[in-house]
Amino acid sequence: MSMRGLAGACPARNLYLTITTAMTVVAGSGAIATPLTAVDARGKRVTLGAPPRRIVSLIPANTEIAFALGLGKRVVGVTTYCDYPHEARSITKIGDLNTSIEKVLALRPDLILASSSGNRSALERLERLAQTAQAPIFAVDPQNVGNLLRDIRSIGALTGSAPVAEAVVKRMEATLAAARRVAAGPGSRPIRALFVVQQPPLWVVGSRNFMDDLMQRAGLQNVAAPLGKGFCSMPLERAIALRPDVLFTSQIPLKDLKDRPGWAQMQAVRTGRVFPMGYDAVRPGPRVADAIFAMAQLARRAP
Repeated sequence: MSMRGLAGACPARNLYLTITTAMTVVAGSGAIATPLTAVDARGKRVTLGAPPRRIVSLIPANTEIAFALGLGKRVVGVTTYCDYPHEARSITKIGDLNTSIEKVLALRPDLILASSSGNRSALERLERLAQTAQAPIFAVDPQNVGNLLRDIRSIGALTGSAPVAEAVVKRMEATLAAARRVAAGPGSRPIRALFVVQQPPLWVVGSRNFMDDLMQRAGLQNVAAPLGKGFCSMPLERAIALRPDVLFTSQIPLKDLKDRPGWAQMQAVRTGRVFPMGYDAVRPGPRVADAIFAMAQLARRAP
């Protein structure tokens, strides 16, 4: 079962009404304090004289944040991977992992939302040219969920959407609290988990990165954490030796793993405790709280 199957189980989902209310208040107020300012992941203070009206997003997570803040109609450029919400698919594309600087600037943005690590190759050139074009860049690089909540608030402040951003954050915090309650429920015990990012070759989630933080917040023991920071490659035999109780994957379903040589030796595969989360579920955006809640519940289901 994927995260989507548990969407209706999240007790905090009705808090979206609060977000809608906040958007109505902002829309009806007509007054936004200026200048608008926020400090990005590079430590750079970005200041705008007025709320941006033409936003270009260079990563899917930033696109999701912009739409969650009610800024979808202001987003004029996104990547080919920006597929959520559905409306993002019809927005002008500015490249994939390779950003087309020319396409970005041709859209005349008054704010560019970037990633300091994911857009590293394009950021230096883009920043130099964007200064000439008067297109400020705000870069994020969340290493954990706490950083993500901060980034959402910062983008809200910079775009004149602070009340909506606060509602989004409060809704996420409520869902995270629900996940903690699930993890600490009756009969709770440490659950050994492995998150497979790719196979083959086999890459898993190691320690001290965004997805490792997701696992910890779901009350899981990441058995691959001792392998090192970031994402780690390993032979299948070693993954089996880690003895995970539950296996999360980006896209690979249980049936596919059972059909691949050697995987049936892993207890989590034999007991059917393999759960594809989907790449979109673990993007550093507003839906991450729902992913954590789903992981906490799925991991505690009986085989």
